[in-house]
Amino acid sequence: MEFQVNMTEIIVGVISFCGIMISSVFSFLSHRNAKQANNAVNGVGPDKPRIYDIATSNYIKIKKIEERQRELIEWKDSYKDSPWSTGEGVRKWLEMYELSSKKLNSDDSECS
Repeated sequence: MEFQVNMTEIIVGVISFCGIMISSVFSFLSHRNAKQANNAVNGVGPDKPRIYDIATSNYIKIKKIEERQRELIEWKDSYKDSPWSTGEGVRKWLEMYELSSKKLNSDDSECS
């Protein structure tokens, strides 16, 4: 059995091949242009992070801040019923400090 190809099939094959090559080139160019347009919209160069990446990073940082804030509020609330929460402990400590500093100053004046 001989394999015969007529001229019509060859022409159709060549035209199809040319169409495939042209569409591949245009696909490549379209991808490159879309990437450049995306970088232009984001206002970044090719090696810089995208706006999406920056937003995601900021979201993660804000979540960490919120978690730390919650921890601080819980820590502060743990002192709610103690003398330190109203400043009573601080007031007593300051009174003791003032008394001791007055005593030290009075002792210094007696020495001179």
